[in-house]
Amino acid sequence: MRRCLLVAAALFGMFASPARAAPDYTALNQAAVQAHILPRYAALSAATAKFASIAAAGCADRLAWQAGWAEAMRAWQGVQHLRFGPVLLFNRYQRFAFWPDARNSMPRQLNEIFATKRLPDFAIGSIAVQGLSALERNLFDATEAAKLNSDAFRCAWAQAAAQNLTEMATAIEQDWRSGRHYAAQFVAAKGDLVAFAGPQEATQELFKALYGAIELVADHKMARPLGKGGRDARPMAAEHWRSGLSGAAIGANIAAARELYASFAPQLADAGLRSDLQRRFDDLAQRSGKLDLDHDITDAARRPELEKLRADLLALKTQLGERLAPALGLQIGFNALDGD
Repeated sequence: MRRCLLVAAALFGMFASPARAAPDYTALNQAAVQAHILPRYAALSAATAKFASIAAAGCADRLAWQAGWAEAMRAWQGVQHLRFGPVLLFNRYQRFAFWPDARNSMPRQLNEIFATKRLPDFAIGSIAVQGLSALERNLFDATEAAKLNSDAFRCAWAQAAAQNLTEMATAIEQDWRSGRHYAAQFVAAKGDLVAFAGPQEATQELFKALYGAIELVADHKMARPLGKGGRDARPMAAEHWRSGLSGAAIGANIAAARELYASFAPQLADAGLRSDLQRRFDDLAQRSGKLDLDHDITDAARRPELEKLRADLLALKTQLGERLAPALGLQIGFNALDGD
């Protein structure tokens, strides 16, 4: 009997899968901060500083303004999925870019400001009259852009708005690096600025950012303008339809998500899942990098490619929630997009 039990135990040991080691959440958090978060916020600081420098030179060179805005916009899209930490202080996240504007508040409030010629206090004022979205209207809308150089007040407002962006970006980066030392506290998952019970909860925040990046593009940035069919397309529901850079914004979102996934991959014991996710991210990043959402959305020949891209993004979102999260002991949880 004893011999039979020993043989059975040996056979069980041969065929039973070995216990998987728990993910190293601290290492994952450290990798995400050092390789993704800090460089991305540094890029935002640099791009907005360059934009503010262009603005300070005056409002005559509209093309320079547009190029500076586009660079700052792309840098913002690279951190747009990071809805935690210093970016939430002082309402910075909402002040950076106001979209979607369901009630068309931005044009109405800007017109009021231009009529009264009173510069708002951006720190405590409306989020609709500052940031990238408000600047886009005045740089790319032909009627509004024509007034930028001829109206001294409009120029002063645009210069102040550009300066406000670089001040916020600089403050966010400093809070992560040195001012509030948020990076160190996030990795350690302890300190007066974080409320994590441990490193796993900090990783959970990173997963929400990764999942949310794909969800934002698939369920909002593409779904809103695509509508339910060709005749239901709403081009002006796209995030950056005025500049024609809605596709570029989405490409930047997916490229950032792909980069963030690189911090998760080493902790995946399932090599098949790891490689499959990497393949999906690579493919989506490559296809979205060529995306021209604003023009293709009403093109009968090109629209199917947009619909296929969105379907593949939805499939990736499902895989992140149903396979990546459980594999790392995480949950989808609630995020900032719930209820939108």
